[in-house]
Amino acid sequence: MIDWTKRELRALTPPEGITVSEWADKYRILSSRSSKEPGKWKTERVPYAKAVMDAFCDNEVEEIVLCYGAQLSKTETMLNMLGYAIHQDPGPAMFVLPSEDIARSFSKNRLQDMLISSEPLRERLPSTSHDFTNLELIMESMTIYLAWAGSPAVLASKPVRYVFLDEIDKYPPFSGREANPISLAKERTNSYQGFHKIVYASTPTTEDGNIWKQLQSCGIIYRYQVPCPKCKKFMFLEFPNLKWEDVENPEDVIDKTWYECPNCGAKITENYKHEMLLKGRWVEWKRKSKRRRKIGFWLSALYSPFIPWGKLAYEFLVSKDSPSELMNFVNSKLAEPFKETVKRREVSDILIWKRDYPPGICPSDTVALTAGVDVQKDGFYFTIWAWNTQLEQYLVRYGFVRNFDELEAVLFNSRYLVGDYPAKISRIFIDSGNDTREVYEWAWKYLGVVFPIKGQSQIRSGVPFKETLVERLPGSSLRYGTGLRLVNIDVNYYKDDIQRRFEQGKIFLHNETGEDFAKQIIAEEKRRVRRNNVYVETWVKVHQDNHYLDCLVYSNCAADHLQVRFLEPILKQVNPQSVGSFTQNNSGWLPKKKGWLK
Repeated sequence: MIDWTKRELRALTPPEGITVSEWADKYRILSSRSSKEPGKWKTERVPYAKAVMDAFCDNEVEEIVLCYGAQLSKTETMLNMLGYAIHQDPGPAMFVLPSEDIARSFSKNRLQDMLISSEPLRERLPSTSHDFTNLELIMESMTIYLAWAGSPAVLASKPVRYVFLDEIDKYPPFSGREANPISLAKERTNSYQGFHKIVYASTPTTEDGNIWKQLQSCGIIYRYQVPCPKCKKFMFLEFPNLKWEDVENPEDVIDKTWYECPNCGAKITENYKHEMLLKGRWVEWKRKSKRRRKIGFWLSALYSPFIPWGKLAYEFLVSKDSPSELMNFVNSKLAEPFKETVKRREVSDILIWKRDYPPGICPSDTVALTAGVDVQKDGFYFTIWAWNTQLEQYLVRYGFVRNFDELEAVLFNSRYLVGDYPAKISRIFIDSGNDTREVYEWAWKYLGVVFPIKGQSQIRSGVPFKETLVERLPGSSLRYGTGLRLVNIDVNYYKDDIQRRFEQGKIFLHNETGEDFAKQIIAEEKRRVRRNNVYVETWVKVHQDNHYLDCLVYSNCAADHLQVRFLEPILKQVNPQSVGSFTQNNSGWLPKKKGWLK
């Protein structure tokens, strides 16, 4: 009688003939380390995941695209596919993440946790530690490689049967000198043609983002339908049908939100959601091919059992006035690509916001003044803005001066009246792209009030501005010992925000504002351009001069840098008794007075 080892018996044991969802329900264990709901995996908790997981063991399917919103168990779904492969149909696999740090963290905290927690996977772990590192896991029956988008050497070196590409819209742009990381990873499966699987997953960003392009290239795109608990008709869950009561405080909407059936108008509350998900079904939404070789699943967070509808309504209300926050909501919650729609503007669209107040006068509820300066070879363009308690901004003065002496006279020696009080400009941002050394020296002279800036189309960290320490003058070994800081500005972010603020009626102009100012404000339009083999939306010049637009960008960034939203009105600071005279609408102007300097 042959005395078989456990390993030999496992190798001789045929596959069970079960699907991925059946395997997950039978074997997958979620630990408290990686899940808020530890214990046995239950597909019925996320019913929409069943058909998605089972597509992985469909012999006709070679590529699966998951264009998902947040908190829909997207990554756990892919881990279940991988666990099934290890146990039932082994072959070398690769997981590709956006960066090396993310890849190492994913391996340690998600992947290895699954391997240790689920018994049939734990049995296949190596007996020696050197076979088990964060980026290469040599299992009993297969090897799992961890790679990242910026590692072309790793992506191009391993033939694999299974490829999982997670959060592909967060992959950094490729330079063109190397192949696209998605293409490189896909090529790794060439040795396994006919029985390989590639899974792409991400929340979307724009229509030119990786996941949206992958979804649109699918032969079949599926969407999930759920039945109305009242009329029983099936429907897609879509954000326009999410309704809530009018509230003053956005937090109050959380308990006052419902879904309205587009068929019968029924008011469906959150407690029906899970029952609807259990009875839901994936249906073909678009079909371009008879084959199921490449299929896509498109799902928004409206279906998430972990995010109440009221929370989605709240997140929309607090994000709708900020371009970056609204984009994050559209991407991560609605699973839709974000497209900033900007119509062509005319001079009249700007001058319509003129109000009956002269240059040099500020609203009585002004909290701060900011200024932006654009540096040219022959002088300086500038704008000065007053900000009030409603975060409205009022043009106080604009113009052109020829040298630093004239600029100082405008910014530091002129009077800008809030009531009878001559207010100072609290924050001044000046472009340092031209005459960098001279700008740094001048900013150093007014350290803490004047900041040199540098415009960028996007800041990698995803914030609208970022400070860096200026350690020495350009072309000099002279060190700065007093902490001069350069502010890097995401100019596209602020141009989007300026467009939105004009549309919302939050920018006002004094009664002497001319067409010269307005023409420069509309000197740019948002268009799609190709950069590094990728189409992106960016602002481009359509007229010659855009100096006042640049000044407005710098002024508005200066306001965010100063955190004007948290400031008390100037008159309250200098005279607490005057608080009752503050106004919070456009009629709050003190009588016109003379005495301010032109």
